[in-house]
Parts: sequence; structure tokens; C-alpha cells
Amino acid sequence: PFVRSLVQKDRMAILSYLAEKGYIYAKVEAHVIPGKDKENCSIEFRIDKKTGVSVGGVWTFGNFRTKDLVLLRHNTIKDNEPVSLNRFVELQKSIRNINSIERTDFKALGIKENYDQIFFLVDVEEKKPYFFEASLGYDTARDAYLAVSIGDKNFFGMNRELYLNAQISGTGFQTEMGIKDFDFMSQYILTQFSVYASKEELKNQSFGSRKYGSELSFEKDFFTNLKLGTSFNLESREQYLVDTTKGVDPELYDIRGIASVTPFLTWSSVNSFVKPTKGVYFNASAEYNKDVLENLDNFIKYRVKTKYYFQAGPRLVMAFQGMVGFIQNLGKDSQLPDDQLFFLGGISDIRGFGENEFIIDSFGDPAGGKTQIAGSMEARIDLGKNFELPIFLDAGSLKDTVLGGGGINEKFKFTMGTGIRYITPLGPVGILYGYKLNPEDNEDPGRFHFSIGYTF
Repeated sequence: PFVRSLVQKDRMAILSYLAEKGYIYAKVEAHVIPGKDKENCSIEFRIDKKTGVSVGGVWTFGNFRTKDLVLLRHNTIKDNEPVSLNRFVELQKSIRNINSIERTDFKALGIKENYDQIFFLVDVEEKKPYFFEASLGYDTARDAYLAVSIGDKNFFGMNRELYLNAQISGTGFQTEMGIKDFDFMSQYILTQFSVYASKEELKNQSFGSRKYGSELSFEKDFFTNLKLGTSFNLESREQYLVDTTKGVDPELYDIRGIASVTPFLTWSSVNSFVKPTKGVYFNASAEYNKDVLENLDNFIKYRVKTKYYFQAGPRLVMAFQGMVGFIQNLGKDSQLPDDQLFFLGGISDIRGFGENEFIIDSFGDPAGGKTQIAGSMEARIDLGKNFELPIFLDAGSLKDTVLGGGGINEKFKFTMGTGIRYITPLGPVGILYGYKLNPEDNEDPGRFHFSIGYTF
């Protein structure tokens, strides 16, 4: 059947083909010629290619540090070759994707004048390269905390970010210095190398950890929401006692040298991380660890975390979270240092329990496990005036937690609760109370929690 709109579509396809061959001034006329029987027709395209147009050059302008080899790294427009407007569009996309660029303006000189040679101009405005950021806050997991970050977003004009981060809180400190390359090997691979040092004494735990190490990671986006990556880590770690009365294995408190490789996958379609209302988040990783000094940290740690949000009504958002973790021991000794185990309890997973106090051993210390399962669902009701009422149900279980003090109950535990949040431009500030539905003997009925930002 004859469809007139398809004639125009074919005409544009011919023009596009000619433009990619350098004939950007070409003219194409479409003529529909009726048949003698008036029931059929023929279609004739009359083409005038005009003059072929070549590239005179690609020039960059602006008061910037970024080197031309970075700006034009993905440029496929070559001097004296036929002009390709599609390649010019691809050049615009690649420059706008450069992390250090704030604004760009593109022009093609000579088209209006019908010149047989075209010059492409790129006017660039950069982001301010140096940055200083600081945050101050409080939550029930860390107490008061202060974080500071300084750096250069365009180190040596190579679109690489040099940074120094430091954080101190009621549970310890961490410092990190590193560099990011946003287009490693011209493959749009985010590469990051860092060295770090930290000391951490998590709440209610009888041990702390000192860590010194370096990390190299590679990360690349695929499609719209998928991200794949791998990190490599070398670390010196020492676990030390804080306050405990139980006997310990001295080997667990020797300095360990750990080499690890962690491939990971992330899928995210969440519309906002400040106040999410719809979308799915999924992350999975498998961390292979090898202890090069002792025979302790030889295991594979599998972790999966997922979140789901949907708008159930004009003033109601439903939020769900699930976490699964499993440690497969590769060494002869099935016991692992405590700082490698999973712990539950607190503002980020099972509310109603103290931080890391989901299971308490016979000595009164939090117990960690090799298998972790936890989940939460929460109704977030908009009360108006920037106030929000959360109603939640949390559940979790830790397994393989039998320590020297005797058996531990590894059944699922459930909590539910509510509270109030005030929504600020930077995220919610809230206080919650979690009530234990099946508490152990002599266990508190629940716990208050305070947080800035959503717990998930």
C-alpha cells in the first residue's frame, strides 16, 4: 500500500546517507508518478549531491586547564576528510561527559555560507578545580562525627581527581588519599587508586581494628542502570581487645596481611537517593580473601543487598530492603577473626536492638556469624508540613555464631516500630523506636534510634 509519509522518511534517509559522505548541501526531491491504471504508482528520487564538504579542523577555546588530548580523546573527525555531522554529535557527547567540564558551546563555521570546508569550534568552561567539603552530624551508630574532604577535580588538566578524605567519630577515625581517572584507557572506565589508614571500635563490641592498606578498583557503566566492577586490595590489619573477660586465641590478635579481590555488580533505577519514591537497587559481590601472613583470613565472602520503592498513594511510599551474606571458609581452621564476621542490630538493619547487639553470647559480648539474613519493610506516610510518619517491620537471623561461651539461639528475630521524621532539603532527620516482638529472657523490650538521612 502507498503511504505518503514513508516517501518523506525515505527522502530523509537518503539525505542522511549523503551527509555522512560529506554532501551536506545535497538536495533530494521525491516525485510520485501515477500509473496509467491509476491504481499503482512509482516513486522517483532526484538527487543533486552538490559539492562535497571536507573538515578544515576542530578547534578548542576557553580559559581552561584541560588538555586537548583529553578534550578530543574520543574525536573521530579528521582534517581533510568528508564532514560527518553524526561524528560531530558524538564529539559533543564525549566532551559533555568529561567530569571537569561545566559548560560547552559547539559551532560549525561555514555551513551557512555553503563553504566546501567546515571548521568545528568547541568553547569550554570548566568546573572550579579545587574543592573543600565538610559535614558534621550525629547518629546512634557513630555518635557525633566530622568528615572533611579536599582535592583537585582536574589534576594536571587530565580529568583526574586527586583527593584527601578524613573522618572522625565516636567509633574511630579514617583517612584516605587517592586519585580517580574517569576515562581509563579511553574506555569510560572509572579507575580509583587509594591508600588508607583507620582505627575502628564499633559500638558494644569487645574488639577494635587497625587497618593500613591500598585499593585499586575498576568500574564501568553498561546500558542505563547496570554497573560492573572489580576491586583489588592489600591490607595490614590488626584486631585488638577493648574490654572483655572471656579467653581468646592469641593468633586472632596477630597482625595479618590480607590480599583480596572483589568483583561486584550494581543495578539501580532508584529515582533519588535523598528521598526515594520508586525504583529498584541491587548489589552483589564476592570477596576472595587470602591471608599472606597467617592462616586466618582465607575465605570468600558473598554479599547481596537489594532495595525496592514504590508510591502506593499520594502520601504513602512503601520501602523494602533485603540483605544476605555468607562466608565460605577456605582454610583448615573454621574460626575467623571477629572483625571479618557479620553483625546485626542497630539503625541500619534491625531497629530495636543496640548497635551490633542482635545476638549476645554468654559473656555479654555481641556475637558475629558467618551467615546473615535481614530484611525490612517500611511505610512512609507524608503528614504535611515536611513531617513524615514511618511504620516499620524488621527481621533478621545470624547463623554459625557458636563461640567459646556455649550455644547461641540463631532463630529469626522480629521488631516493629514507628517514629517521626522531618524532611529537610538535605534529607530527613528522624527519631525512631523499635520494639522487639520475640525478645530473649532478660532482654530490653526495645531501643530508640536517631539518624540523619534514611536508613535505607
